Amino acid sequence: MPKVTRANPRSGRAKAKEPAKADAAPAPGPWAIYLDMSQRPLQVLIFLLPLLILYELGTVLFLDSDGMREIVRARLMLTQLLDSFGAVGFHLPPILLSVVLLCWHAVYKPRPEYPKSSFRGDVMIGMGLESFLWAVALVVIGSILANGLGTSLLPFAQTGAPAGEAGSPTELGLMARLTLSIGAGLYEELVFRWMLIALVHFVMADLLRTGEHWAYGVAIALSAIAFAFYHNVRVGPGAELSVPLLLTYAMGGAYFAVLFVLRGFGIAVATHAIYDVIALAVLAR
Repeated sequence: MPKVTRANPRSGRAKAKEPAKADAAPAPGPWAIYLDMSQRPLQVLIFLLPLLILYELGTVLFLDSDGMREIVRARLMLTQLLDSFGAVGFHLPPILLSVVLLCWHAVYKPRPEYPKSSFRGDVMIGMGLESFLWAVALVVIGSILANGLGTSLLPFAQTGAPAGEAGSPTELGLMARLTLSIGAGLYEELVFRWMLIALVHFVMADLLRTGEHWAYGVAIALSAIAFAFYHNVRVGPGAELSVPLLLTYAMGGAYFAVLFVLRGFGIAVATHAIYDVIALAVLAR
C-alpha cells in the first residue's frame, strides 16, 4: 500500500520546502579592490593633494615673477567664474575642489563586499605607477600621431602660446614648466573631464534618457572637441586653422576622457600632469 503524506495537523497543510538561501557575493580579488579603491573620493583627494599644494606654491615662487600665474587658462576660467559669483581669491579653485571631494566622501558608501577603509597607501602607490604607464603610452601614441600628421609631440602640453613663440611654456625655466604641467593636469581635467563630462552625461542619460553608452559616447566626443579648441589650433601670420593640430588635440582629449570614464578623476589628472612633465620639462629642453 503506498505511503501517504499527511498534512501537518497544526498548520492544516503539508510543510512546504524552504527555498535555498541565496549565496553571498564572492569576495573581490586584489585587482578588483584596487580598481574600486582608486576611484574613492578620499583616496583621490589624498592622492592629488601633493599636486594641489605644489601648484599653488609654484605659482607664487616660479610663475608670479614672469607674470604668468594665470597661463593655465582652465584655472583662469574657474577663477573668473568664482569672481562672477562674488568669491574672490586666486587660491579658491583648489579649496573648492577639496571641499567637493570631502563632501562626496561624506556621502559615499562602498559596496558591501568591498573594504570599508577609505584610503590605502599601497593603492596610492599603485595609482602613481598606473598614471605613469598611461602617460608613457600617450607619449608613444602622440609620437606616432605627430609623425603621421607632421605636428609636434608638444601640443598636448600647450597651455599658452605655441611652442617656441614668446610667452610659450617652452621658453620658461624648468621649475616654471613643472608648475604649468601640474596645473594643466589638475584644472584641464577638472573643467573638460569632471565638469563637462558630468554635465553632458546628466543631460543625455537623466534628462533625455538615451542610455549610458550613448551618454558617455557623446560626452567623450564633446569633451575631446572642446579640449581641442581650448588650445591654440591656429598657426601662421593669418592664424589659419591647423587641421593636424586640431586632430592631435582631439585625440589627446579623447584619450584623457576615456581614461576619466574608465579609471576616474585621480588617474586622469596624474596621467595628464605626468605627460605634460615629460613633454614640457624633459622633451622640450
